[in-house]
Amino acid sequence: MFKPRALRINPKTPNQNPAKRHKTIKDAAQILEPLLSIIEPVQTTAASVEPTPQTQSVPQPSEIMIDCIGIAEKGGGNDDITDKTSNVGGEDNNDNAVKRPMKSDEGEADAEDDVTVIERRTDQRFPLPGEPVCVVCGRYGEYICDETEHDVCSLECKKIDIDQTRRFFAHPIRTGSRLTSTPATSAPPPLLTKPLATVGDNLLARLTSYVEHADIARLTATQVDSIRASHHIAVKGKNPPRPILSFHHCGLDLKLAENTLQAGYKNPTSIQMQVIPAGLAGRDVLATAETGSGKTAAFLIPIVAHVWSLSQMYQAPIHTGPTALILAPTRELCMQTEQIAQSLMSHLPNMRTALLVGGLPLPNQLHRLRQGVQLAIATPGRLIDILDHHPDAFDPSHLRALVLDEADAMLRFGFEGQVARIVAALPPCQTYLLSATIPDPVNRLARRLLNDPVSVQVGQPSAPAVSVKQTVMWVENPSKKKQLFSLINDPKYFRPPLVVFVESKVGAEMLARAIEKKCGVRAIAMHGDRTQEERNVVMDEFRRDEHQVVVATGVLARGLDLTGVTMVINFDMAGTLDEYVHQIGRAGRVGKKQGWAITFINDDHKHLFRDFTDILKNLPATQVTPLPHQLLRYNNAPSNKRKAS
Repeated sequence: MFKPRALRINPKTPNQNPAKRHKTIKDAAQILEPLLSIIEPVQTTAASVEPTPQTQSVPQPSEIMIDCIGIAEKGGGNDDITDKTSNVGGEDNNDNAVKRPMKSDEGEADAEDDVTVIERRTDQRFPLPGEPVCVVCGRYGEYICDETEHDVCSLECKKIDIDQTRRFFAHPIRTGSRLTSTPATSAPPPLLTKPLATVGDNLLARLTSYVEHADIARLTATQVDSIRASHHIAVKGKNPPRPILSFHHCGLDLKLAENTLQAGYKNPTSIQMQVIPAGLAGRDVLATAETGSGKTAAFLIPIVAHVWSLSQMYQAPIHTGPTALILAPTRELCMQTEQIAQSLMSHLPNMRTALLVGGLPLPNQLHRLRQGVQLAIATPGRLIDILDHHPDAFDPSHLRALVLDEADAMLRFGFEGQVARIVAALPPCQTYLLSATIPDPVNRLARRLLNDPVSVQVGQPSAPAVSVKQTVMWVENPSKKKQLFSLINDPKYFRPPLVVFVESKVGAEMLARAIEKKCGVRAIAMHGDRTQEERNVVMDEFRRDEHQVVVATGVLARGLDLTGVTMVINFDMAGTLDEYVHQIGRAGRVGKKQGWAITFINDDHKHLFRDFTDILKNLPATQVTPLPHQLLRYNNAPSNKRKAS
């Protein structure tokens, strides 16, 4: 149980701020080295016996260690240590003792330096708000275990914590045997080994113990560069892990690997090839790729692997807060993310999620949190509400991983202040920042939040999806409806299910009714004024092909997996090019046939024309149809050119 270097429990003094606690380390290696032959047999015996009240109690190894270190601190010699250890197997003068004082070299309690250590968890109180919590039983974490750096409440929980930590360091996910225990005869590996250069130096990385698969490790640097180039992957950062070529290269737990396959993930996409190993290695990640490229699974697979590792180490339920948090800008995206997470967690014990979004009853969400969850998926507004008014329900002290999904949307929707408040309330943790575009605000946010990140970019930032063919039509406002009805009524163009994007909520309702009346197809409106229940019903019906057309505001453009959609019509041009990229991306999901996006434009959008045409003119003919002459004429206007002499 003990190593010969200061592994005693460190108590916290009353005036010590829990957020600024530091463990005290005293070097007693040279003094304790001769005693290992005495302590180890006692350790083996103690590990197989549950602590119980005894009338003739035997000193535990932790007590020997505490006494020996106390002598070392006072300057005592080897004779004093021999006297202390000679009582192993002898009588204890304090019958039924629950607390054991640290002794000075004279053998009597020192009024200034004595520390009373609680032996059994049942004798420890429960924590007050803001106090540290025992990682084993949830009681007041009065001490820090020097070997694991975890908060524990007693000698009993210290032993359990060390045993659990060693067991799961001995069985990283690559062995696929997390549900088995380390044989009693095997020597536990050291807990604090130096990680590889590509692996983060944090608890998640060490628990998950990601190691590159042999097939990947034997690749030459030239081969790695060739793989990245062929998949349009650009990587920046110090010592980025090599990309995987198959999900079995991740070394996932057997059940998690099975869940990944059953969830439909057969081969990794370009973004997944690089982000998943970086995430498993515990590195901070900045990932940029087009809409529909598979970014959600790219962060969820390593997040679930890490949460599973932590959940297995903390076998007792933790009721104080999640170990991973995912922030997303919309309710629908949060709900979709939770569904994918639950499919990956299927049949993994002690794995629970909480959905924290507006539009759903808050009491149910608070109850779920208080029951204990491992993963929380939240919108910034609802999480701020919980942190401000129900701080007992969400304790961030156990958080180890943070994801900011669709970061550009969160900033554009005005969530930057809320995100900053949330991050300020969290402890340092592994952070993922994902976005389809990388405007300057996202870059600034990444510089503030990420520590030595691996930056992964697939394709060109702010570029339309390559799997979508784009058609731009010059249509004046009075003619928009007529043009839309003409496209829907022509079987040569109409490809249901179809998504039509408009600017306003009222416009969505009116246009949906007009489509049903004029075209005879089933259409429905989707916007932010609908209740969450109504929005869920619309989404479910749309996925079941009960509606051929959905007329929507921008709420559907962010991250939602609209199965089967291969056609989008921008009835109203998006206000920014970034939003345009997201909207047409609904028609081009990974692994599906080429989609088609039709956009109506006119002089109302002239502030976008120059940049818009610059993007479109650089695309191959297979991705864009000829542009309208009005757009080209406007773009080529000599307003910024010198007059010919």
